[in-house]
Amino acid sequence: MKKFLCTMLASVMMAAMLFTGCGKSSMAGVYKVTSMTEDGEDYTELLNAMGMTIYLELEEDGTGSINMYGETMDVEWDDDEITIDGESQEYDYSKGTITMEEDGTSLVFEKLTKDELEEYESDN
Repeated sequence: MKKFLCTMLASVMMAAMLFTGCGKSSMAGVYKVTSMTEDGEDYTELLNAMGMTIYLELEEDGTGSINMYGETMDVEWDDDEITIDGESQEYDYSKGTITMEEDGTSLVFEKLTKDELEEYESDN
């Protein structure tokens, strides 16, 4: 019986550790906009050509910042919404990609790779 209880406890602890990675901690990191469309028109190439990059930094504690064209604003976030400058926006998250859509505008953020993150950190 003692062995059974130890095995069950170990299984519960392993499951808890696996599910811990599903929420905020797995989303924490630095993202950049890889796609921006408005009313069906794609503005991604234009932003890239002008050197205008949007970065979103999410901390594990539900805070963060967004750097849009050199202007930084505070961010709060949870499993449902990202709030930027008092404006809340629902988002979808899947495999390192955050998608935000509203009124015909769509922003797609992708989590930075290790090399991109090092470059970002050296510039900021």
